[in-house]
Amino acid sequence: MTLGWIRALRPEDPRRIRAFRVSIDGLTWEPSEIGRSLDRVFHAVDDLALQHHERLDGSGYPQGLKGDAILLETRIVSVADVVEVMSSHRPYRPGLGIEKALAEIEQGRGTPYDTVVAEACLRLFRDKGTQFRSNTVQF
Repeated sequence: MTLGWIRALRPEDPRRIRAFRVSIDGLTWEPSEIGRSLDRVFHAVDDLALQHHERLDGSGYPQGLKGDAILLETRIVSVADVVEVMSSHRPYRPGLGIEKALAEIEQGRGTPYDTVVAEACLRLFRDKGTQFRSNTVQF
């Protein structure tokens, strides 16, 4: 998962965005309301990025979080990240293929990976026919 728009933000952008007054269909949001909403989004993305190498059994890093201390969104991104990284070509190695990636998820259900998230991933690829094509996921 790549959050390219976040990488594209310049240091001054959040401050500038927070200064906007937005009006839609006669409803107006003041800059302070927009700023609070953006702060929640940025904090959620920060937490997700910080936690995405955490593992359900506490074997991950950087904080060694376990179980429900890891955000559900992070557990989803973690499984997706493993599948994408293992199946895709990297400069240091060729892609290992989707079946090896799914075997890793299957073997790790309930230990490093959330069981419900792992099962959903396996169903998407094995039962629903989801596949990677040209760096995008096809449903």
